[in-house]
Parts: sequence; structure tokens; C-alpha cells
Amino acid sequence: MEELKKLKARYESVCQAHACLVEALELLDTYDTYDVLYRHIRSSAIQSFEFTIDTFWKFIKEYMAYKNHTVIENPSPRKIFLEAAAQGFIPKNMLPAFLRMIDDRNLTSHTYREILANEIRDRLPEYCRLLDIVLGQIKVT
Repeated sequence: MEELKKLKARYESVCQAHACLVEALELLDTYDTYDVLYRHIRSSAIQSFEFTIDTFWKFIKEYMAYKNHTVIENPSPRKIFLEAAAQGFIPKNMLPAFLRMIDDRNLTSHTYREILANEIRDRLPEYCRLLDIVLGQIKVT
């Protein structure tokens, strides 16, 4: 019972992080790319993305442990997403995009380049859409 409570809390955390990311992207769309606030809001959206991916892969890891008693040795986001696709929690056709999310998250965490920030910003709406689909399919009860 305690495990389910923890899982529900993790799910709510992922959903809240995802909602913050969506809000940041919606706000970003109201500014011109030359507006000084655009860069700050873009940075906020990228940080929201980083947090969302971090909470998402940790949730999926716990969800697989709860549902299928799957425990992955030395878990990493990539290993977790590969196993989640193998178990059907992430549709296999979406797996390349989820792996790209990890790559993008790692790039944004370790370096800052204007061109990279813009490229990742352009991918964020698609990432949000995919996360929304997967989160919508998962029921924590």
C-alpha cells in the first residue's frame, strides 16, 4: 500500500512538471524571438523540460517495478525507456523520440549554446505531445 502511495505521488509530480512545461511553451509563444523576455522564458521552458524528463523516467522505473516487478540493474534513463518500450508502456514507434529526449536533456544540462537552445525549444512541443500520450495511457490505481 505504501508503494502505491509513493507511486501516485511520483505520478502527480510528473504531471505537474509536464503542466509547467506546457505553460512555459504557451507563454513563450506569446513573445517575439527578438524580445528580451523570450530568452528567459525559453530557458525556463528548457529547465522545465529537464525536470519533466528526470521525473518521468524515475516514475516509469517505479511503475514497471510496481506493475511487473521489473528491477533494472544500474538504471539509467536510456535503459528504463528501452525496457518501458519492451513492456509496452512506451509505444515502440515513439521510442526514438524518447531516446532523443534523453540526449537533449543531457545536452542542455552540460552546455549552453544559443543554436542548441533554439533547436531543443523547437522539439519541445512534440516532446510534450508524446509525454501527454504516454501519461494518459498510464493509470495509477
